Amino acid sequence: MLDTSKPPTLLDTAAAAQVLGLQPRTLEHWRSKRRGPAFIRLSATRVRYALDDLESWLQARTDTPYPPEYEPATDDRTPDR
Repeated sequence: MLDTSKPPTLLDTAAAAQVLGLQPRTLEHWRSKRRGPAFIRLSATRVRYALDDLESWLQARTDTPYPPEYEPATDDRTPDR
């Protein structure tokens, strides 16, 4: 069921691209290839992105250099001075 207590913040392509640090054309290309974040097609020419969807899409692509349990090994090759 749709939660109407807080309507979603909807952004046009230019604003969504700015949030993501992309060019609007990139989002347009991704839409044509069915890639990228979820979008809402309001009409043949009007597309909107929910801010929550953009944040979720970014979070799903966030990577860390090492898993939390990883401890870098000490470098024993460095000579003592």
